[in-house]
Amino acid sequence: MPHPRFKLGVVVLAHQRPGQLALLLESLRHPQVTIYLHVDSATDVGPFRTRLAGAAVGELVWLRRHRSRWGTLGIVDAELEGISRALADHCSYVMVISGEDFPLRPASEIVEFAETNQERSFVETYELPYEAWPLQGRQRTDFYTCAVGRNLYSCIPWGEDASTLRPARKALNWALRLRFMCKPPRRFPSYLRPFGGQQWLNLSPAAASHVLGFLDDHPDYRGYHAYTACPDEMLIQSILLGTGFTDEHEVVSDDLRFVMWTGGDHPKTLESGDLPAMFESTDLFARKVAADAEPLLFAALRERAGAAVRR
Repeated sequence: MPHPRFKLGVVVLAHQRPGQLALLLESLRHPQVTIYLHVDSATDVGPFRTRLAGAAVGELVWLRRHRSRWGTLGIVDAELEGISRALADHCSYVMVISGEDFPLRPASEIVEFAETNQERSFVETYELPYEAWPLQGRQRTDFYTCAVGRNLYSCIPWGEDASTLRPARKALNWALRLRFMCKPPRRFPSYLRPFGGQQWLNLSPAAASHVLGFLDDHPDYRGYHAYTACPDEMLIQSILLGTGFTDEHEVVSDDLRFVMWTGGDHPKTLESGDLPAMFESTDLFARKVAADAEPLLFAALRERAGAAVRR
C-alpha cells in the first residue's frame, strides 16, 4: 500500500475527444492522484468543462493553456506548465500522458509503481546521432524548422544535399533558406549533449526539479528549440541525459507506454486485435486509443483499469 502522504501528479495533454478524456480521468481517480489538465488553447474548452463537470474525476487542476500544436515548442511549454504546478503542490512523482492514452492497470497499481520507483525516472532516451532519425538526428539539431500552414518543414541549408526534394518542396526550401539566411548556422548548445526519445515522461521529483532548474539557468536553451522539429522529443531528454544528472540519479530508458509503430510520424491507433499483446506487456499505459473508432477495445481497457467498478 502506498504511504498516505505519497502524491502522484499526472499531467494530461488534451486537444480533442472530451468524452473519452472524462473516462480516462475517471480511470485514474484515486485519493493519491492529482490530475493536471492542459487543453490546447486553439481548442474550444467549453465541451471539456461541461463533460468533466459531471464526471467522477477526483482532484483536478486546470492548467494555463498554451497553443500546443504537434511538433512545436508549445507542447513542451504545456508539459512544463504541468510539471511545475505538480512540484509546487509537493507531488512525490510526476507522469505526463496524452488525452489519447489509457491505463493498462488500475490506478492503485500505477500509484504503487510510482511510489516504489520514486527515486528513478522512466523516459525513453537514445543519444544522437541516432540512425532511425533522418540524417541521424542532424535534421533536428542543425536545421531550422518552422510551420508553413498546418505543416512543419525543415530548411535544408546551403552545403547540404537537397537534390532529392520534389520541385514544390525544393522551391519551398529556397524560400526557407532566404528566411533564415541572416541567422547563424544552427548548432546544438555546447553545454550539454543531445538525446532524443518519445515525449511521455515518468519523473522523480529530483528529475523534475533538475529540468525546471536547468531551464531557469539556461533560458537560451528553450529559445534554441523554437526552431527544433518536435522539441518534445529532445528538450527534456537532453537535460536529463546530457548534463551529468545521471551521475547521481537513475533514468531508465523506457517510457512505460504500449505503442505500435507502422511507419510515419504517428503511432498506430490501437485495435481490439492488439489487446493480447497489450495485456501481456508490463507497460502502464496504452496509446493511441480512440474510443469512437474502437469501442470494444476501449471497453476492455476500462474493465482492466477498473473504471467501471469505481463509477
